[in-house]
Amino acid sequence: RTAFLELAAVALTTWCSTASAEADVPCSMQGRSCQVTKCCISKDLKCFAKDSNHAVCKKKCKKGKWKCEVLNPHDGQEFSKRWAGIGPCTARFAAPKPPVDAMHHNGVTLPPACFNSSGPHHVFVIGDWGGVLPGQPGNEYGKRVVPADHTKPTFTKHRQFVPGVDDWAQQRVAHHFRARANHSRPDYVINAGDSLYWGGLPTHCGSPIYRHANYWGYKMVFENMYFGPGLEGKQWLGVLGNHDYGGFKFTQGWDHTIG
Repeated sequence: RTAFLELAAVALTTWCSTASAEADVPCSMQGRSCQVTKCCISKDLKCFAKDSNHAVCKKKCKKGKWKCEVLNPHDGQEFSKRWAGIGPCTARFAAPKPPVDAMHHNGVTLPPACFNSSGPHHVFVIGDWGGVLPGQPGNEYGKRVVPADHTKPTFTKHRQFVPGVDDWAQQRVAHHFRARANHSRPDYVINAGDSLYWGGLPTHCGSPIYRHANYWGYKMVFENMYFGPGLEGKQWLGVLGNHDYGGFKFTQGWDHTIG
């Protein structure tokens, strides 16, 4: 099943299909086993290992009978096991271990993910969804994310400003995104890019990935926007838009966004 989506503005699309009536393995709920999923449905929970065969999603862990090692779905182990045919194929996309630099995983293919429940299945697609962070051009004195709009006279083809829409665009879309997710329960989200306006992650590209850049911007435009029932623990599969690379310069921290 193939679809071509042109996302010239913010778009939200739902895709449905059916599959065989077998059990999916999403992120685990509090108190449930996470030995296979290695992830928990809420960011307040962690997947603590009791031993090599048992792990549970909990808020805290006391060492003794428990090893309290936090299992991490992003350590690359599931990626390697899936390609080697070891262990079950779950409804989680398995990523390779964190890269050394942005080109480290160039050409790498993700192993298959299996959505085995009876369905229907839903996928959300969203693009051009980001906003201008406080302190950035166009939002120099603001305290919240504002839209990257073309209503200002500085643009050659500017349009009329619409109060309540052009100053709260992302928040309004995110509200309906959350409401739809609570009803449709998407399996995952496809992010078509342009997450940070105008010029991506506010750091220069080229520094090693292990020297973590300041990701505070994603907390404002992503974590504080897209949350709630139906979205917690769901994966976002994304690509970078031109603004994520740095706008017209292509020198911002796009490599850290990838890494």
